[in-house]
Amino acid sequence: MNGTLVGYAERDITPGLGSELCGYGFYLDRKARKIIDRLKARTVVIKNKEAEICLISCDLIGLSIEFSNSLSKKISQQTGIKEESILISSTHVHSGPVTIKFSAGMGKINNRHMQKAGSDIIDSAIEAISNYEPAEMGYAIRKIEPIGFNRVTGESSPLDNLLSVIVFKIKYSKNLFLVNYACHPVTLGINDGTSADYPGRVIKEIESIQGDKGIFFQGCCGDIDPLVNKAKWGSGTEKDIMKYGKHIFREITKVTEGISFKQDIEIKSTKRTIRIPLQIPDIETIKESEPFGNKDFDAVRLNSVNQKFHNAWLNSAIEAIQNNRIKPYVDNVPVQGIKMGEIVIIGLPGEVFSEIGLKIKQIYKNTIVIGCANGVIGYIPTSETYMSKDYRAGYACCFSCRMYPYLFPFAKRVEDIVIEESRIVLDSLI
Repeated sequence: MNGTLVGYAERDITPGLGSELCGYGFYLDRKARKIIDRLKARTVVIKNKEAEICLISCDLIGLSIEFSNSLSKKISQQTGIKEESILISSTHVHSGPVTIKFSAGMGKINNRHMQKAGSDIIDSAIEAISNYEPAEMGYAIRKIEPIGFNRVTGESSPLDNLLSVIVFKIKYSKNLFLVNYACHPVTLGINDGTSADYPGRVIKEIESIQGDKGIFFQGCCGDIDPLVNKAKWGSGTEKDIMKYGKHIFREITKVTEGISFKQDIEIKSTKRTIRIPLQIPDIETIKESEPFGNKDFDAVRLNSVNQKFHNAWLNSAIEAIQNNRIKPYVDNVPVQGIKMGEIVIIGLPGEVFSEIGLKIKQIYKNTIVIGCANGVIGYIPTSETYMSKDYRAGYACCFSCRMYPYLFPFAKRVEDIVIEESRIVLDSLI
């Protein structure tokens, strides 16, 4: 090998004031009245003599698999990087624009903004290549004091409190930090501003304190909420996102102290597409279904807004089955693997539950799992969660899926499928 080259670039993808915001519930009609944080698309490209990869993180709630694939194809056409070597992820912020075509109640995509954001993401990859410089890579993976709790159990477990950091020491520029941590960026609750939540503040600390650059990659945060929500949901403020950002930054400085660097690293990548089966009941069962999957909890949680959303889903589901428009599976779901030196990254397109991420990390000790990667298909719960009668489990397993075009819950074995497919990808890289 002749060493490693690394390039970085970013673009501002903040929507204009008045844009509809996405997250925190249905039929909220949230509009951006102020800018708390600028939203960014950040890109790193990494190259050696044998291979080249591109990792992108966007301050967005997510992208569809189709849109992500179209971006990867265009980036590949314009840069020569293989599509299987391009990972496009979202930090899953809930104070940004609508960027996924939901079934109902979650707002409408601003096509003009989506087109511009897509172009900006592509441009960031092209510019990053023009910024190639010699670099060395180091890494650290360590448990830290968490900023979140498990919102399904209401307890501190199961919880992934591993902080993973890759550092590129770039010869003629400042260092570049790739940060992976798992916690839903829902600190602020319902608000009228665009915000990158705590992931944005982590990067702000890296930039302002050290003058370096950073990219945040969301982990398996499907069942993890910020601690402020344990006391009262939606009570977080800008002070809280700053507190979480500073905390993670301090931990970054601790875990990366004294790490060793290598100039020559192996780079490999692969991507599989898989099929995830759905649970599709008959029409009579659909008509009798409870929104949260349990009538006792529906009596407590079912307000007029949730009922409105449930009714909209009910009509769509019955119509889809009557017209034979529903496949019993979600197809072309990507599972991506990227190897950089001793680190292996698994990219999964959803809000993966933390316990699944931890099980994947046990397959190979230096594994990083990135959620909301190459698309978002919704929550990916554990098998055990499907058996729970708690409304929070019902929301993740039975209710939230209705936001997406496939309308119905994943099969209970989705956990086993995702772990096994990740194992196959890992085995091909190690």
